[in-house]
Amino acid sequence: MPVQDVAIGIDLGTTNSSIAVCYKDGRVVVIPNDQTGSRLTPSYVAFDEGTHTVGERAKESPHENAKNTIFQMKRIIGRKYGDAEVVRNKELWPFQLRCGEDGHTPMVVINDLDEEMLLSPVAISALVLKSLKSSAEAFLGQPIDQVVITVPARFTDAQRKATKEAGAQAGLNVIGMINEPTAAAIGYEIEEH
Repeated sequence: MPVQDVAIGIDLGTTNSSIAVCYKDGRVVVIPNDQTGSRLTPSYVAFDEGTHTVGERAKESPHENAKNTIFQMKRIIGRKYGDAEVVRNKELWPFQLRCGEDGHTPMVVINDLDEEMLLSPVAISALVLKSLKSSAEAFLGQPIDQVVITVPARFTDAQRKATKEAGAQAGLNVIGMINEPTAAAIGYEIEEH
C-alpha cells in the first residue's frame, strides 16, 4: 500500500460526525459524505432487514424502526453500565440498553429479522467511522488508515481508549487524539493564516 500522503482528522460527534483532509500544502478540506454530499454525517446507525445504514438514511429511518436506530453513542462510549450518564440516557432513548456479559459494558439491543443482537457503543461508533473512511477514500481516490480523532477535553482514559478501539474496528490506525478545544484553536489558526 502506498504511503498516505495526507493527514486525516475525524470529529466523531454526538449528533454529527465529519472527516477532513489536510494536504501537504496546508489546504484543509472537509470531505463531503458519499450519501448526500453534506460535510456532516449524522452519527446514526439503523438496523433493518439484516443490514445497516449510517448517516442521513439512518436518521430518517421510519419511526416504527426507532428501537433499531442508534445514536449518541459518544455519550456512553467507554463508560460502565451503572454510570450515571448511561442510566440517564437509557431513560431518554427509544432503543434498549442491557449490561454486557462482562458485567459492566452497556450493550445496545438490536432486534432485526426476529433475532436479537447486542452491540457495544464501540461497535456502533466503528460503523460510523467506517462510513466516514469510505467517503474519504472515495473522495481522495486512495486508501486511508492513519487518522487523528478529536475527543472532548473531559473524556476519561477509558473513553479515549474505547474511541481508539472503535477506530481500529473501522480499519483505522488512530495515531493521535486531540481535545476538541485544541482542534478548534488549530482550526482557527489555519483560517487566520
